[in-house]
Amino acid sequence: MDDFLKSDDITAKAKIMADEMMAKLDKDKGGSLSLDELLAEHGKDLPASTVEKQKAQFKEMDKNGDGKLDYDEVYDFCLKTVKKQKVAAQLAALDEEEDV
Repeated sequence: MDDFLKSDDITAKAKIMADEMMAKLDKDKGGSLSLDELLAEHGKDLPASTVEKQKAQFKEMDKNGDGKLDYDEVYDFCLKTVKKQKVAAQLAALDEEEDV
């Protein structure tokens, strides 16, 4: 995770994030993530609304519709996430500049 925090390169950050997600969540080491693997990470006591959100997000991430997330699908999700984080950080910096 230290590499993630040090890198300004969004593609490098997305790769680190995807690598860590796959290593942590791919319990059967099959090279892809199932919905069950994803949900298992968050515990079995999730509220129904959260489970439904997770299922919808999984379906959106599953670009080829095979019911599994391969590395490329996980990487694409991570890249979008990192881009959103970068934009949010830039907006926060602008807000701070305006407050000065």
